[in-house]
Amino acid sequence: MKITKENTRLLPCPMLNRHLLSYLMATAITAAPALIARAQEDNLGLDPDALPTNTVIATVTLGGTPADMVVNPQDTFLYVVTDITSSSSYVISQIDTTTHAVVNTFPLAGQPSGLAITPNGKQLYVGLNVSAAGAVAIIDASTGTLVNTIDLTGGPNLPQISPNGKFAYVPMATGSGSDIIVIDTATQKIKKAIPVTSFPDAVSVVFNRSGSIAYVTGFNLLTGAGYVGEIDTATLKFTHTVSVDAFTIYSIANRITNEVWTAGANGPAGGGFNAINVIKGDNVIVTTTPPAGISIGYPAFTPNGKYAYMPEAYLNGSTYNYVYLTDTKTYLPVGTPIQVGNEPYFVQIAYNGKYAYVGNQVDDTISVIQISPAQ
Repeated sequence: MKITKENTRLLPCPMLNRHLLSYLMATAITAAPALIARAQEDNLGLDPDALPTNTVIATVTLGGTPADMVVNPQDTFLYVVTDITSSSSYVISQIDTTTHAVVNTFPLAGQPSGLAITPNGKQLYVGLNVSAAGAVAIIDASTGTLVNTIDLTGGPNLPQISPNGKFAYVPMATGSGSDIIVIDTATQKIKKAIPVTSFPDAVSVVFNRSGSIAYVTGFNLLTGAGYVGEIDTATLKFTHTVSVDAFTIYSIANRITNEVWTAGANGPAGGGFNAINVIKGDNVIVTTTPPAGISIGYPAFTPNGKYAYMPEAYLNGSTYNYVYLTDTKTYLPVGTPIQVGNEPYFVQIAYNGKYAYVGNQVDDTISVIQISPAQ
């Protein structure tokens, strides 16, 4: 386990389409060993630092491979982008979080590259790759009805909705670089295309607590360099871009600590996605790695900001079936791994902090983890 603190560097901060993900994950590492355990000093259940108990209470079977997913703010439904390999089609699987059953599937007119939900839980924004161009589909989250389609001139990656719900930010590959497409959610029209001139592949967007800054994660596929750019959401302009020491693929925002964590690899030929940069303000404050032998997928923070749930990523057909916790104060793994399905890759956590949902890419399942006490 390596942790370094760097107070002088500025920060940086994605859904790649599945083919690119498969290419990026072609370098394998060995199966994860047991994780470092931390003693639980539970004083009759009153210790605020006691680790939560994590129990898999349900397994939801999908009709295909799960990818990006979101929980609605009411915690009533989980929406999962699903690749139906038997028919070469794509849907959004709507899962009832009480019964843990798929209650509906919403068809998609292209290969999905990412999924976002508006803060009121009424609409889903889906990035679609259609032929050489792309689009953003806006879908009614209750009925699955297509509300609108916004055509793009390139391929979209992971979309994200601003905290106030007014705008959708969509990283888009143009062929010669990247743009961040800003969509007005009221008019459902493109407000602005922000060119990304400092790195060629923008992949994801997350926001700080106030929503005043959008952090754009990206990379250079040829060099393996990683970047995070900051956008001032008031002016819709890049303020600066800073390099990180990893090929970045994804970022998550901790709304409690106001930190941004990027997940990436030590170069395109490195040992999987095995590097984490922690950003606060305009600085990379910590650079760390997961436990030896682990390649992380798409993690998620608990609502109280105490833990990050880290899934093991797919690597060369090996069996990976654990999620582990990282303490956001120490940046170290804690407790014991949570055994889920085969090749967990995406994690989402309920707004009430009671459940974690894990997408398992080989099993075509969702593992439902009950978190007690709620985080």
